[in-house]
This record gives sequence, C-alpha cells and structure tokens, in this order.
Amino acid sequence: MNLLLIGIASYYSIAGCLGCSSSFTMANGQRLDDTKMTIALTPANFRTYKNKFVDITNMKNGKTVRAKVTDTGGFGRYKRVADLSLATKNAIGCSDLCKVKIVLAN
Repeated sequence: MNLLLIGIASYYSIAGCLGCSSSFTMANGQRLDDTKMTIALTPANFRTYKNKFVDITNMKNGKTVRAKVTDTGGFGRYKRVADLSLATKNAIGCSDLCKVKIVLAN
C-alpha cells in the first residue's frame, strides 16, 4: 500500500465550487463533472499524481472508491487534504466533511 494522505476531505461540485473557473475547467484541462469519480489534491501532490488513480476510504464507515486525480485547490489553508467530486463523496458516504485515507491505486 502506498499511503499518500490521511485527513479531512471536503467536496466540490458545479453547484458549489469556490475558486473554480467559470467554465469549471480542472487543472488537468478536463471539465468538472459531478458524476465522475475524481479528486483534487494540493498543488504539490497534484503535480506528482496528476491523472493517476487513488483509492479513497471513508475512515468512519470503511467504504472505498477509486478516483482519478484531476484537480488542485486551495483547501490546504483549511487544513483539508483533498476535495472530492460529488460522485466520489456520495460513493463513500461522506457528509460535507469526512476523514479519509488516500492511497495510490495499484
């Protein structure tokens, strides 16, 4: 297991995206899609893991999903390790914030 991060994750969506471009273009050039399993990491982690897949586990209920690293954000200033897409958040049963474990997918 290649552990990347453990900490609090928030989520973002087209309906509520602080700092998103008006076209909702993510850092990898694709458009944000609330139905896709994606994740935003801090700029340093994004550069390393851009377009790679990670497994994200909700530490409260154990649910895990695989998501693609597609974006970066300023959530680190709020002491959060990642932003989850709406689909990713819902798939692992997170509320607005949840404690997650993020590992590089095999």
